[in-house]
Amino acid sequence: MIIDSQKTNSTSSRRSFLKAAAGVCILGNLGGCNKRMNDSNIDEGPVSDLDHEIGRNILRQYPSIDIHSHLGRSFAVGGEFTNETTSRMDGGFEIERIQDMRNGLVTCSMLSLVADIQVIEFSGERGVGPYRKFDVGEAIEDFYRQINRVKSLSSLGILNIAKTSEEIIQAHRQNETVVLLAFEGAGFVGEDLDRLEAAQELGVSSINLIHYRPSEYGDSQTLPPMYGGLSPLGIDVIKEMNRLGIVIDAAHASFETTQDMVTLSTAPIILSHSHLKNMYEESARLISGEHADLIAESGGVIGSWPSGYQNKTINDYVDETLRLVDRVGVDHVAVGTDLDLNYKPVITDYHQFPELATLLIAKGLTDVGGGKSLGVNFLRVLNAAAKVASN
Repeated sequence: MIIDSQKTNSTSSRRSFLKAAAGVCILGNLGGCNKRMNDSNIDEGPVSDLDHEIGRNILRQYPSIDIHSHLGRSFAVGGEFTNETTSRMDGGFEIERIQDMRNGLVTCSMLSLVADIQVIEFSGERGVGPYRKFDVGEAIEDFYRQINRVKSLSSLGILNIAKTSEEIIQAHRQNETVVLLAFEGAGFVGEDLDRLEAAQELGVSSINLIHYRPSEYGDSQTLPPMYGGLSPLGIDVIKEMNRLGIVIDAAHASFETTQDMVTLSTAPIILSHSHLKNMYEESARLISGEHADLIAESGGVIGSWPSGYQNKTINDYVDETLRLVDRVGVDHVAVGTDLDLNYKPVITDYHQFPELATLLIAKGLTDVGGGKSLGVNFLRVLNAAAKVASN
Protein backbone atom coordinates (compact mmCIF):
# COMPACT_ATOMS: atom_id res chain seq x y z
CA MET A 1 0.00 0.00 0.00
CA ILE A 2 1.45 3.35 -1.17
CA ILE A 3 5.22 3.22 -1.89
CA ASP A 4 7.70 4.71 -4.33
CA SER A 5 10.72 3.89 -6.50
CA GLN A 6 13.07 5.34 -9.20
CA LYS A 7 14.75 3.89 -12.23
CA THR A 8 18.50 3.88 -12.39
CA ASN A 9 19.33 1.87 -15.53
CA SER A 10 18.73 3.40 -18.95
CA THR A 11 17.19 1.32 -21.71
CA SER A 12 20.28 1.78 -23.84
CA SER A 13 22.67 0.50 -21.16
CA ARG A 14 20.40 -2.46 -20.51
CA ARG A 15 20.31 -3.32 -24.20
CA SER A 16 24.09 -3.08 -24.42
CA PHE A 17 24.43 -5.47 -21.49
CA LEU A 18 21.97 -7.91 -23.00
CA LYS A 19 23.66 -7.89 -26.38
CA ALA A 20 27.01 -8.60 -24.78
CA ALA A 21 25.67 -11.41 -22.62
CA ALA A 22 22.98 -13.03 -24.76
CA GLY A 23 25.26 -15.78 -25.96
CA VAL A 24 26.44 -16.69 -22.46
CA CYS A 25 23.21 -17.99 -20.98
CA ILE A 26 19.87 -18.97 -22.49
CA LEU A 27 16.93 -19.73 -20.23
CA GLY A 28 15.37 -22.61 -22.09
CA ASN A 29 13.07 -24.08 -19.45
CA LEU A 30 11.74 -23.42 -15.95
CA GLY A 31 15.15 -24.12 -14.47
CA GLY A 32 18.49 -22.82 -15.61
CA CYS A 33 19.92 -19.32 -15.66
CA ASN A 34 18.80 -16.97 -12.95
CA LYS A 35 19.31 -13.77 -14.96
CA ARG A 36 17.36 -12.35 -17.89
CA MET A 37 18.96 -12.81 -21.30
CA ASN A 38 16.93 -12.32 -24.47
CA ASP A 39 18.59 -10.25 -27.18
CA SER A 40 16.31 -11.52 -29.93
CA ASN A 41 13.21 -9.89 -28.47
CA ILE A 42 14.67 -6.41 -27.94
CA ASP A 43 12.92 -3.80 -30.04
CA GLU A 44 15.08 -0.78 -30.93
CA GLY A 45 11.97 1.25 -31.81
CA PRO A 46 9.42 2.82 -29.46
CA VAL A 47 8.33 0.17 -26.99
CA SER A 48 4.85 1.69 -26.80
CA ASP A 49 4.27 0.59 -30.41
CA LEU A 50 4.86 -3.09 -29.72
CA ASP A 51 2.21 -5.65 -30.58
CA HIS A 52 0.59 -6.68 -27.30
CA GLU A 53 -0.31 -10.04 -28.82
CA ILE A 54 3.17 -11.11 -27.70
CA GLY A 55 2.07 -10.53 -24.13
CA ARG A 56 -1.28 -12.21 -24.65
CA ASN A 57 0.48 -15.32 -25.86
CA ILE A 58 2.63 -15.35 -22.70
CA LEU A 59 -0.50 -15.01 -20.55
CA ARG A 60 -2.21 -17.82 -22.46
CA GLN A 61 0.80 -20.06 -21.93
CA TYR A 62 1.46 -19.35 -18.24
CA PRO A 63 -0.89 -18.62 -15.33
CA SER A 64 -0.56 -15.00 -14.21
CA ILE A 65 -0.90 -13.99 -10.56
CA ASP A 66 -1.04 -10.54 -9.02
CA ILE A 67 0.34 -11.30 -5.55
CA HIS A 68 -1.06 -8.15 -3.93
CA SER A 69 -4.26 -6.33 -4.82
CA HIS A 70 -7.24 -4.72 -3.11
CA LEU A 71 -9.55 -5.91 -5.87
CA GLY A 72 -12.72 -3.81 -5.88
CA ARG A 73 -11.92 -2.53 -2.35
CA SER A 74 -13.85 -5.30 -0.61
CA PHE A 75 -12.33 -4.09 2.66
CA ALA A 76 -14.38 -0.85 2.51
CA VAL A 77 -17.85 -2.38 2.12
CA GLY A 78 -19.96 -2.04 5.25
CA GLY A 79 -17.26 -0.35 7.28
CA GLU A 80 -18.21 2.36 9.76
CA PHE A 81 -15.06 4.43 9.59
CA THR A 82 -14.43 7.27 12.02
CA ASN A 83 -11.56 8.65 9.95
CA GLU A 84 -12.70 11.14 7.32
CA THR A 85 -10.40 10.05 4.50
CA THR A 86 -11.27 6.37 4.92
CA SER A 87 -15.00 7.07 5.23
CA ARG A 88 -14.96 8.69 1.77
CA MET A 89 -13.36 5.62 0.19
CA ASP A 90 -15.78 3.76 -2.06
CA GLY A 91 -15.74 -0.02 -2.49
CA GLY A 92 -17.74 -2.92 -3.81
CA PHE A 93 -16.73 -2.92 -7.49
CA GLU A 94 -15.38 -6.47 -7.48
CA ILE A 95 -17.55 -7.53 -10.44
CA GLU A 96 -15.90 -4.95 -12.68
CA ARG A 97 -12.46 -6.05 -11.55
CA ILE A 98 -13.19 -9.72 -12.21
CA GLN A 99 -14.23 -8.75 -15.74
CA ASP A 100 -10.98 -6.77 -16.05
CA MET A 101 -9.09 -9.93 -15.11
CA ARG A 102 -10.84 -11.88 -17.86
CA ASN A 103 -10.19 -9.17 -20.43
CA GLY A 104 -6.54 -8.94 -19.39
CA LEU A 105 -6.02 -12.73 -19.30
CA VAL A 106 -5.12 -12.57 -15.59
CA THR A 107 -5.66 -15.91 -13.89
CA CYS A 108 -5.44 -15.00 -10.22
CA SER A 109 -5.45 -11.96 -7.97
CA MET A 110 -4.37 -12.10 -4.34
CA LEU A 111 -7.24 -10.13 -2.85
CA SER A 112 -5.87 -8.47 0.26
CA LEU A 113 -8.21 -7.32 2.99
CA VAL A 114 -6.89 -4.72 5.43
CA ALA A 115 -6.79 -5.72 9.08
CA ASP A 116 -6.08 -2.24 10.43
CA ILE A 117 -8.28 -0.20 8.09
CA GLN A 118 -10.37 1.05 11.03
CA VAL A 119 -7.40 2.60 12.84
CA ILE A 120 -5.20 4.07 10.09
CA GLU A 121 -5.53 7.30 8.16
CA PHE A 122 -4.50 8.46 4.71
CA SER A 123 -3.00 11.94 4.98
CA GLY A 124 -1.51 13.97 2.17
CA GLU A 125 0.97 15.53 4.59
CA ARG A 126 1.90 12.52 6.75
CA GLY A 127 1.19 9.66 4.36
CA VAL A 128 -0.41 6.54 5.82
CA GLY A 129 -0.21 5.83 9.53
CA PRO A 130 -2.12 5.02 12.71
CA TYR A 131 -4.46 7.56 14.27
CA ARG A 132 -5.92 5.52 17.13
CA LYS A 133 -5.79 2.11 18.79
CA PHE A 134 -8.28 -0.71 18.33
CA ASP A 135 -11.19 -0.82 20.74
CA VAL A 136 -11.63 -4.11 22.61
CA GLY A 137 -12.90 -6.75 20.18
CA GLU A 138 -12.85 -4.35 17.22
CA ALA A 139 -10.07 -6.05 15.26
CA ILE A 140 -11.66 -9.49 15.14
CA GLU A 141 -15.10 -8.00 14.47
CA ASP A 142 -13.75 -6.12 11.47
CA PHE A 143 -11.95 -9.26 10.27
CA TYR A 144 -15.31 -11.00 9.98
CA ARG A 145 -16.95 -7.98 8.33
CA GLN A 146 -14.39 -8.06 5.55
CA ILE A 147 -14.15 -11.82 5.14
CA ASN A 148 -17.94 -12.14 5.06
CA ARG A 149 -18.07 -9.66 2.18
CA VAL A 150 -15.79 -11.85 0.08
CA LYS A 151 -17.47 -15.09 1.13
CA SER A 152 -20.85 -13.65 0.11
CA LEU A 153 -19.50 -12.84 -3.35
CA SER A 154 -18.17 -16.38 -3.58
CA SER A 155 -21.52 -17.89 -2.59
CA LEU A 156 -23.18 -15.85 -5.35
CA GLY A 157 -20.69 -17.17 -7.91
CA ILE A 158 -19.24 -13.71 -8.53
CA LEU A 159 -15.72 -14.77 -7.63
CA ASN A 160 -14.02 -18.10 -7.03
CA ILE A 161 -11.68 -18.50 -4.06
CA ALA A 162 -8.67 -20.73 -4.67
CA LYS A 163 -6.41 -22.17 -1.98
CA THR A 164 -3.90 -24.29 -3.90
CA SER A 165 -1.61 -24.00 -6.88
CA GLU A 166 -3.52 -26.85 -8.53
CA GLU A 167 -6.71 -24.78 -8.44
CA ILE A 168 -4.91 -21.83 -10.03
CA ILE A 169 -3.43 -24.02 -12.76
CA GLN A 170 -6.83 -25.57 -13.42
CA ALA A 171 -8.42 -22.11 -13.67
CA HIS A 172 -5.78 -21.11 -16.21
CA ARG A 173 -6.43 -24.21 -18.32
CA GLN A 174 -10.15 -23.44 -18.32
CA ASN A 175 -9.71 -19.70 -19.00
CA GLU A 176 -11.27 -18.90 -15.63
CA THR A 177 -10.34 -16.40 -12.94
CA VAL A 178 -9.80 -17.04 -9.23
CA VAL A 179 -8.72 -15.08 -6.18
CA LEU A 180 -6.51 -16.00 -3.29
CA LEU A 181 -7.40 -14.34 0.02
CA ALA A 182 -4.84 -12.43 2.05
CA PHE A 183 -4.76 -10.03 4.97
CA GLU A 184 -2.58 -6.96 5.19
CA GLY A 185 -1.81 -6.82 8.89
CA ALA A 186 -2.55 -9.48 11.49
CA GLY A 187 -4.09 -7.39 14.25
CA PHE A 188 -7.19 -9.60 14.26
CA VAL A 189 -5.09 -12.46 15.66
CA GLY A 190 -4.06 -10.65 18.82
CA GLU A 191 -2.58 -13.24 21.19
CA ASP A 192 -5.03 -15.96 20.10
CA LEU A 193 -3.08 -18.05 17.59
CA ASP A 194 -6.11 -20.27 17.01
CA ARG A 195 -7.44 -17.40 14.92
CA LEU A 196 -4.80 -18.15 12.31
CA GLU A 197 -6.27 -21.60 11.73
CA ALA A 198 -9.79 -20.13 11.71
CA ALA A 199 -8.67 -17.63 9.05
CA GLN A 200 -7.17 -20.39 6.95
CA GLU A 201 -10.37 -22.43 7.16
CA LEU A 202 -12.20 -19.37 5.81
CA GLY A 203 -9.85 -19.31 2.82
CA VAL A 204 -6.99 -17.01 3.85
CA SER A 205 -3.78 -18.11 2.09
CA SER A 206 -1.33 -15.34 3.03
CA ILE A 207 -0.86 -12.79 5.80
CA ASN A 208 1.65 -10.01 6.29
CA LEU A 209 2.14 -9.53 10.01
CA ILE A 210 3.08 -5.86 9.80
CA HIS A 211 1.14 -2.96 8.32
CA TYR A 212 0.71 0.68 9.35
CA ARG A 213 -0.27 0.34 13.01
CA PRO A 214 2.27 -0.53 15.73
CA SER A 215 2.36 -4.32 15.65
CA GLU A 216 2.62 -6.76 18.52
CA TYR A 217 4.53 -9.09 16.18
CA GLY A 218 7.52 -7.08 15.01
CA ASP A 219 8.90 -3.79 13.77
CA SER A 220 7.58 -1.85 10.79
CA GLN A 221 9.47 -0.01 8.06
CA THR A 222 7.52 3.16 8.78
CA LEU A 223 7.38 3.34 12.60
CA PRO A 224 10.05 3.55 15.31
CA PRO A 225 11.38 0.10 16.26
CA MET A 226 10.06 -1.56 19.41
CA TYR A 227 11.66 -5.02 19.35
CA GLY A 228 14.71 -4.94 17.10
CA GLY A 229 12.99 -7.46 14.80
CA LEU A 230 10.29 -10.01 15.57
CA SER A 231 8.70 -9.96 19.01
CA PRO A 232 8.38 -13.21 21.02
CA LEU A 233 4.72 -13.33 19.96
CA GLY A 234 5.75 -12.73 16.36
CA ILE A 235 8.06 -15.74 16.55
CA ASP A 236 5.12 -17.90 17.65
CA VAL A 237 2.99 -16.54 14.80
CA ILE A 238 5.65 -17.42 12.20
CA LYS A 239 5.90 -20.97 13.53
CA GLU A 240 2.13 -21.38 13.46
CA MET A 241 1.85 -20.01 9.92
CA ASN A 242 4.48 -22.55 8.83
CA ARG A 243 2.53 -25.33 10.53
CA LEU A 244 -0.66 -24.31 8.75
CA GLY A 245 0.92 -23.58 5.35
CA ILE A 246 -0.10 -19.91 5.32
CA VAL A 247 2.28 -17.90 3.12
CA ILE A 248 4.24 -15.37 5.18
CA ASP A 249 4.37 -11.88 3.64
CA ALA A 250 7.16 -9.56 4.83
CA ALA A 251 5.71 -6.43 3.20
CA HIS A 252 5.93 -3.40 5.51
CA ALA A 253 8.32 -5.22 7.87
CA SER A 254 11.66 -3.68 8.77
CA PHE A 255 14.92 -5.20 7.56
CA GLU A 256 15.57 -6.71 11.00
CA THR A 257 12.06 -8.17 11.21
CA THR A 258 12.41 -9.65 7.72
CA GLN A 259 15.80 -11.07 8.68
CA ASP A 260 14.23 -12.79 11.69
CA MET A 261 11.38 -14.12 9.56
CA VAL A 262 13.78 -15.63 7.03
CA THR A 263 15.96 -17.16 9.76
CA LEU A 264 12.98 -18.70 11.53
CA SER A 265 10.67 -19.76 8.71
CA THR A 266 10.95 -23.22 7.19
CA ALA A 267 9.00 -22.08 4.12
CA PRO A 268 9.83 -19.40 1.54
CA ILE A 269 8.69 -15.85 2.34
CA ILE A 270 7.21 -13.29 -0.01
CA LEU A 271 7.46 -9.51 0.05
CA SER A 272 4.31 -8.78 -1.88
CA HIS A 273 4.80 -5.17 -2.97
CA SER A 274 7.91 -3.01 -2.92
CA HIS A 275 10.89 -1.87 -4.96
CA LEU A 276 14.61 -1.37 -4.63
CA LYS A 277 15.97 1.84 -3.18
CA ASN A 278 18.01 4.10 -5.39
CA MET A 279 20.40 7.03 -5.08
CA TYR A 280 17.81 9.64 -6.04
CA GLU A 281 14.95 9.20 -3.58
CA GLU A 282 14.50 7.91 -0.05
CA SER A 283 11.33 6.22 1.12
CA ALA A 284 10.84 4.08 4.21
CA ARG A 285 8.77 1.67 2.14
CA LEU A 286 11.51 0.87 -0.36
CA ILE A 287 13.99 -1.93 0.31
CA SER A 288 17.74 -2.20 -0.01
CA GLY A 289 19.44 -4.78 -2.19
CA GLU A 290 20.38 -6.67 0.97
CA HIS A 291 16.73 -6.67 2.05
CA ALA A 292 15.73 -8.09 -1.33
CA ASP A 293 18.47 -10.71 -1.06
CA LEU A 294 16.91 -12.01 2.17
CA ILE A 295 13.67 -12.85 0.38
CA ALA A 296 15.53 -14.55 -2.47
CA GLU A 297 17.65 -16.55 -0.03
CA SER A 298 14.45 -17.89 1.56
CA GLY A 299 13.35 -19.14 -1.87
CA GLY A 300 10.60 -16.53 -1.98
CA VAL A 301 9.52 -13.74 -4.33
CA ILE A 302 9.28 -9.95 -4.28
CA GLY A 303 6.22 -8.38 -5.86
CA SER A 304 7.36 -5.59 -8.17
CA TRP A 305 5.17 -2.62 -7.35
CA PRO A 306 3.79 -0.04 -9.84
CA SER A 307 3.51 2.94 -7.54
CA GLY A 308 3.59 6.43 -9.03
CA TYR A 309 6.21 8.13 -6.92
CA GLN A 310 9.01 7.03 -9.18
CA ASN A 311 7.23 5.26 -12.00
CA LYS A 312 5.59 7.78 -14.28
CA THR A 313 4.76 5.24 -17.02
CA ILE A 314 4.44 1.50 -17.41
CA ASN A 315 7.81 1.60 -19.20
CA ASP A 316 9.38 2.97 -16.02
CA TYR A 317 7.75 0.19 -14.04
CA VAL A 318 9.12 -2.48 -16.35
CA ASP A 319 12.60 -0.96 -16.04
CA GLU A 320 12.29 -1.13 -12.24
CA THR A 321 11.05 -4.72 -12.44
CA LEU A 322 14.08 -5.67 -14.51
CA ARG A 323 16.37 -3.89 -12.07
CA LEU A 324 14.91 -6.17 -9.40
CA VAL A 325 15.51 -9.18 -11.67
CA ASP A 326 19.12 -8.10 -12.10
CA ARG A 327 19.54 -8.01 -8.31
CA VAL A 328 17.83 -11.23 -7.15
CA GLY A 329 17.31 -13.25 -10.33
CA VAL A 330 14.22 -13.94 -12.38
CA ASP A 331 13.16 -16.81 -10.08
CA HIS A 332 12.49 -14.38 -7.23
CA VAL A 333 10.42 -11.66 -8.87
CA ALA A 334 6.63 -11.43 -9.14
CA VAL A 335 4.02 -8.72 -9.72
CA GLY A 336 2.22 -7.04 -6.81
CA THR A 337 0.08 -4.21 -8.17
CA ASP A 338 -1.55 -2.92 -4.95
CA LEU A 339 -4.51 -2.38 -7.28
CA ASP A 340 -7.24 -0.05 -5.99
CA LEU A 341 -5.19 1.29 -3.07
CA ASN A 342 -1.95 2.41 -4.68
CA TYR A 343 -0.54 5.95 -5.01
CA LYS A 344 -0.66 7.36 -8.55
CA PRO A 345 -0.39 3.84 -10.02
CA VAL A 346 0.93 3.20 -13.50
CA ILE A 347 -1.10 -0.02 -13.60
CA THR A 348 -4.71 0.95 -12.99
CA ASP A 349 -6.53 -2.17 -14.17
CA TYR A 350 -5.88 -5.66 -15.46
CA HIS A 351 -6.38 -4.68 -19.10
CA GLN A 352 -2.72 -3.60 -18.96
CA PHE A 353 -1.30 -7.06 -18.29
CA PRO A 354 -0.82 -7.96 -21.98
CA GLU A 355 1.13 -4.71 -22.39
CA LEU A 356 3.14 -5.49 -19.24
CA ALA A 357 3.98 -8.98 -20.48
CA THR A 358 4.96 -7.64 -23.91
CA LEU A 359 7.26 -5.03 -22.40
CA LEU A 360 8.97 -7.54 -20.13
CA ILE A 361 9.83 -9.65 -23.17
CA ALA A 362 10.79 -6.66 -25.32
CA LYS A 363 13.14 -5.32 -22.67
CA GLY A 364 14.98 -8.50 -21.94
CA LEU A 365 13.13 -11.45 -20.42
CA THR A 366 12.72 -14.71 -22.28
CA ASP A 367 9.19 -16.06 -22.68
CA VAL A 368 9.91 -18.45 -19.81
CA GLY A 369 11.30 -15.63 -17.68
CA GLY A 370 8.17 -13.60 -18.36
CA GLY A 371 6.00 -16.53 -17.36
CA LYS A 372 7.96 -16.97 -14.16
CA SER A 373 7.74 -13.36 -13.06
CA LEU A 374 4.08 -13.05 -14.00
CA GLY A 375 2.94 -16.04 -11.97
CA VAL A 376 4.89 -19.28 -12.04
CA ASN A 377 7.35 -18.17 -9.34
CA PHE A 378 4.56 -17.60 -6.85
CA LEU A 379 3.06 -21.03 -7.59
CA ARG A 380 6.39 -22.47 -6.44
CA VAL A 381 6.15 -20.56 -3.15
CA LEU A 382 2.54 -21.61 -2.58
CA ASN A 383 3.51 -25.24 -3.16
CA ALA A 384 6.47 -24.97 -0.81
CA ALA A 385 4.34 -23.55 2.01
CA ALA A 386 1.88 -26.42 1.60
CA LYS A 387 4.70 -28.96 1.60
CA VAL A 388 6.15 -27.58 4.84
CA ALA A 389 2.71 -27.84 6.44
CA SER A 390 2.21 -31.42 5.27
CA ASN A 391 5.54 -32.42 6.80
